[in-house]
Amino acid sequence: MHRYRAFSLLEILVVLVILALILALLMPVLSEARKEGRRGAATIHGRQTLMALLQYREAEGKLPNSTLDQLHDAGHLQDTQILREPGDEFRSGYYGRWLECSTGGDVLVSYPCSWEYLFRGTHPGEVDQMYDLVMRYDSNPGLIALRTLGNRTEYSDPSCEMRLLSFRFDGPMIRAREDGSVERAQMKFDRVPDSHGSTTTFCAAALFTDNKEACRFEPDGSN
Repeated sequence: MHRYRAFSLLEILVVLVILALILALLMPVLSEARKEGRRGAATIHGRQTLMALLQYREAEGKLPNSTLDQLHDAGHLQDTQILREPGDEFRSGYYGRWLECSTGGDVLVSYPCSWEYLFRGTHPGEVDQMYDLVMRYDSNPGLIALRTLGNRTEYSDPSCEMRLLSFRFDGPMIRAREDGSVERAQMKFDRVPDSHGSTTTFCAAALFTDNKEACRFEPDGSN
């Protein structure tokens, strides 16, 4: 009759340690794979949104004003879920959350959007000003940009409107360009001297072009 030797406590501990080491080695790989999957999905969604945007402009002769709701309303974008990304901490979208906050909940967008876009102004003139500004420095600027892929940087201003308006990310993002291409870009903030030493500044134009000159001007083109 065969007798089986039981594992000793030391042997069990050795096996557990080996398993823990293997798991520790695999976790970063799995985490990066998940991030890569999110970036891939964001690129696909960005391309779909951009195509709908370009179709809208061709049909209407202008860019949508204020929100991307019009892409769906005009029949150019059927699946509005692609406007939202899982990593969006606001859940309701950047502009939608800011609009809801700044108006006390009186104005809501129909299709919350996680993408930043040139035409987020509430007046048609602001759309043209921002578009003209970035086109002045980049003949192929981004029309929409997703920055949920970056790292959140806290904003110290306690006011609801300013905190959401200046919701900051520093890191990788997805940018859909004028020519229909979609690329990865890097968002960096500048530190400029002030009375307290230095402050981190954010330039909306940097979401759509890497040309730093665009950030030296206000949307109306003045210094």
